[in-house]
Amino acid sequence: MGKSEDKKQYIIYVDTGGTFSDAVIVSSDGTFVNGKASTTPDDLEQCLFNCIEDAAKRLNKSLRQVLSDTEILGFGTTAGTNTILTRSGAPNLGFITTRGFEDTTMIGRASGRWAGRHPSESIHIPTTDRPEPLIPRERIRGVTERTDSVGLEAIPLYEEEARQAVRELLDRYKVEGIAVSFLWSFLNDAHEKRMKEIIGEIAPELPVSLSSETVLLIRESSRCNSTITNLYIGSEVRKLFGKVKKKLGSLNYTKPLLVMQAAGGLSRSEVVKPITTLHSGPVGGLVGVEFIKDLYGFSNVMGSDVGGTSFDVCLVPESGAIYIREPVVANFILSNPMREIISIGAGGGTIAYIDELTRVLRVGPKSAGSQPGPVCYGRGGTQPTVTDADVVTGRIDPDYFLGGSMKLDREAARKAIKEKIADPLKMGVEEAAQGITTIIDAVMANTLASTLRLRG
Repeated sequence: MGKSEDKKQYIIYVDTGGTFSDAVIVSSDGTFVNGKASTTPDDLEQCLFNCIEDAAKRLNKSLRQVLSDTEILGFGTTAGTNTILTRSGAPNLGFITTRGFEDTTMIGRASGRWAGRHPSESIHIPTTDRPEPLIPRERIRGVTERTDSVGLEAIPLYEEEARQAVRELLDRYKVEGIAVSFLWSFLNDAHEKRMKEIIGEIAPELPVSLSSETVLLIRESSRCNSTITNLYIGSEVRKLFGKVKKKLGSLNYTKPLLVMQAAGGLSRSEVVKPITTLHSGPVGGLVGVEFIKDLYGFSNVMGSDVGGTSFDVCLVPESGAIYIREPVVANFILSNPMREIISIGAGGGTIAYIDELTRVLRVGPKSAGSQPGPVCYGRGGTQPTVTDADVVTGRIDPDYFLGGSMKLDREAARKAIKEKIADPLKMGVEEAAQGITTIIDAVMANTLASTLRLRG
């Protein structure tokens, strides 16, 4: 890189996962080191720097020294995904759409009842329903306007109606942001742009999300969902990027912060759309699989990742790439295409339990996450997990977890499995732990096999 031998330059990539966060630092000579830290769900900035610092120690350098010599810093994050899953986004938003289509997000599609649900849930139609809307019906307004199916203006935007809708949302509901999605705006965005100008005239600082700026695709239901989701998670995602950028600056990193996108590729944090960061972490792994495929000249490659919360599978075909046209996030059907990642609830933190009806051992899909995490972490967890079973069966050395930096409590894991699984099923603790690992291994193997059958 044109630098002296004693002045190495680095490329860093960080992924803040559901349970652990990982960093890899690649030096200019091609060598690399890894770092790992527990994810701090309430403060993803902290675990991002923790795992970089852990990797920096392997270079015998401080966090500041490494970052000051870093050329590229990439970031895959679960911030947006976590925000919508936990319903912790902007709580008071409004939505404006074409008059007569105010119920679009309420009605959704027939498939919306079971979209994203586990098969064991989706087969029981009386117990399934569409997800609770991010914006309730009372905060949705319709205005008169219409663009036809070839992008020509059929009815102009009634601007006085538009102003009245904005004032109602602001005065009656004190909304903190407005999403706008008009019919056929992906062909002609003039009405949406004018609507944004009108909102800006009335409330200059109010965040606005336009469907024509979020996703230029047909299908109004999923396009509305994407527009609303982009606004809903936007403040949290941008707040995280702002905090990370600020701290990076204080540590002498002056280059852009690059964020992995769910469709692949990196974008500067200042301009990336919040919705395109959904599932960006797993897609970073897929990009790595593609690199290995090209490096070794393989025709078709399958990649898998066993995390703390999920088991992710991807296929990289001989040519082209597999995309999901309308991905499902938190049971919402969205319009932003993503690289295809098959994810199931099967990881180290996956909880084992006895089914109340059948009285048989089951594992997942619920997870203990990183807080409180598995029982053996000693953070207050009470439900036995796959990691607890791995510790009991000897798959994981409790004295050398995270390279020895974190000690696990084997006896606590044994006690939890004994009380919750072994005793009720009248079996030994080791037998119960082996049963947990056998089930989770079978679930992962079946996922790999079914993915090959479906996509192979």
